[in-house]
Amino acid sequence: MIGIGKEFISNEGSKFKIEEILSKRRVKIKFLDCYGYSYEVDKSSILKGQVANPYYKSNRGFGFYGVGKYKSCLNSKPTREYNTWTCMIRRVFSEKNHKTQPTYKNVYICEDWANFQIYAEWYTSNYPRIEGVNFEIDKDLLQQNVRDKIYSPSTCIFLPHNVNSFLANKQLNNTY
Repeated sequence: MIGIGKEFISNEGSKFKIEEILSKRRVKIKFLDCYGYSYEVDKSSILKGQVANPYYKSNRGFGFYGVGKYKSCLNSKPTREYNTWTCMIRRVFSEKNHKTQPTYKNVYICEDWANFQIYAEWYTSNYPRIEGVNFEIDKDLLQQNVRDKIYSPSTCIFLPHNVNSFLANKQLNNTY
């Protein structure tokens, strides 16, 4: 039975409750996490457990999509912001990656960037727009000679691919 105040758990494990009955088919729900996000869903989605929490940490237990204007895909292709964000999280949180790239063992990501929307806003505001030049996010240049590095707005910049690769090779060979 679906009624106001009744609590459920989605298939992804997010707890939520019914806030309001809107119609025979629609209800307003609220997630019972620190974000307390609310939105309207079909009752059938609740019964199937198919209710998605945009603040659920679905990307390696760290990152979440959030709510905002930035999209993960356009025309069935991942956006540059989303691709960079997911790759950054993979490099930092993948044990397999740490075996092939041990320099990432002591790398972290600021909490704000767990939210894709916040990261995408920073990315869009800071990405250089120079025709024909591919830029990559870099956390090393501004944090030289630091053991524990962090991806954050104050520690990252965009570098051309060839410059970033050169610096990465220098770091790997410890020849600064």
